[in-house]
Parts: sequence; structure tokens; C-alpha cells
Amino acid sequence: IQTTLRLFNSLADTIQSNKELQDKNENWQQILNLIPVGITITQQQSGKILYANKQALKNTGLDADKMLDKSSIDFYYNPNDRIRMGELMQRNGYINDMELLSKTADGNARWMLLNIHPISYNNQACFLGLGSDIHEKKIAEQNYNEQLLRNNAILKSLPDIIFIQDLNGVYLDYHVNDKKLLVLPPEQFLGKKPADLFPEEFASIFTNAYQKVQKTQQPVLVEYTLDTPSGSKYFEMRISLMDNNRMFSIIRDISTFKTIE
Repeated sequence: IQTTLRLFNSLADTIQSNKELQDKNENWQQILNLIPVGITITQQQSGKILYANKQALKNTGLDADKMLDKSSIDFYYNPNDRIRMGELMQRNGYINDMELLSKTADGNARWMLLNIHPISYNNQACFLGLGSDIHEKKIAEQNYNEQLLRNNAILKSLPDIIFIQDLNGVYLDYHVNDKKLLVLPPEQFLGKKPADLFPEEFASIFTNAYQKVQKTQQPVLVEYTLDTPSGSKYFEMRISLMDNNRMFSIIRDISTFKTIE
């Protein structure tokens, strides 16, 4: 973006309608049309579009003739963005890296990253606009954030303890809504495996389960008892492979069910 700005500032006074500069202008037009950033020049007072390169046409879905009949006002999908941009321009004199929804020729919204700077063009006070299409990236971010919110909501509703471990059983991370359910505090078990924390006979329950899940590539269910600060309890552990390097274990207190049995 900054390179394009420097390039265009140096060319703004060169791109004229004068006949003797026509060949030179055509060469620069070819260069500008190869830049993968939408470039527009608009009058500061009216917003009328005086120039648009090929990428700007692609971003809007318009041909050159229709584009030059437009004003910058026509491309605001959200009218409040025009007010916000005006305030930024008045305060700073330019706009850098502003994300907003732009209106395309078919009336749809598309995310753009805009940079707008004042320039002189054909002896007129104008704005140079640089627009990068970030729609797919923005939608991917939104989908990721929505998925993250859903996952967090699900985790908060679970009464289980969840551990993430490497293939040797080393505890890498955990999730629990009530830390009182943990037999040991995180600082004591993170970075360690069951054999480092429990007697060999008890730790072998976990080690055997880890080996089985890696051998069969299928989830493994294990039940065991463990002395806790509130007494001896029954637990159910489900272990599954997470990827080529990690497993996750879901542990649930099933003491109530065992008592009923």
C-alpha cells in the first residue's frame, strides 16, 4: 500500500490529458492496471470518480464507463461509514487501513481495506483511494470467532474435565469449569505425564489406554477410582486422538451412577 501511494504521488501530476504526454500516460496506465490493489481518484468536493484502475473495476463489478459516472458516495454499504470516514479525514487529513463494507454493482456488501490520501490531480484537489479486497479473510475471521464463541459456550456447559496431552501422555493443557474437581493444581501436572504423578500401578491404567488408542486409532473408555479431598470417587475417562501429535481425554465423575448401581 505505501509503495503504491509513493508511486501515485509521483505520477499524479504526470497523468494529464495533454497530447504530448499521451504515450507516457498510456505506459503508466498499463503499470497501474497491473497493481493488485484497487486505485481510484476522486474529486474532494464532489466525490466524482475521475480515474479507476482495473482492480478497482473488479472490486466494484463495474466497467470503466459506469465507474466514471459514479461518486464515492455510491459505494458506501453502511451510510454511517461515510460519517466515520469524514470525521477521520477531518481529524487526520488521511485514512490508513480502514476496514469497511463497500457496495458492489449488484448491491451486495464486500469487505475492503481502504487507504485514502489527498493529492493534486489535473490541478484539482483530489483523493487517492487504495482498496484491497479482504472479504474472504474477513468472513473467515468472523466464522472463526463465531465458532470460538460456540465452542466456549459448549465448554462452559460441560461438567467434565478435559485434558490435552501429547502421545506420551504429557499434559499440555486442560479445561474445567470448577477447579475443585482437579486432584492436583495445574502447576503440578502440566508438563508431566501420569507416571510422574501417580504410583506405577495406577499410572499404568492411563499408559495402557494411551497405547491402545494409538494402536487402534479409536476412542478408548476407562473407568477407575481415585482418592480425592472429598473422598474416593469413580471416574470415567474417554481418550481420543486429536491429531498426529496429540490426544484429548474427557473425564467425568460417575460416582453417583456407581452408587445407584
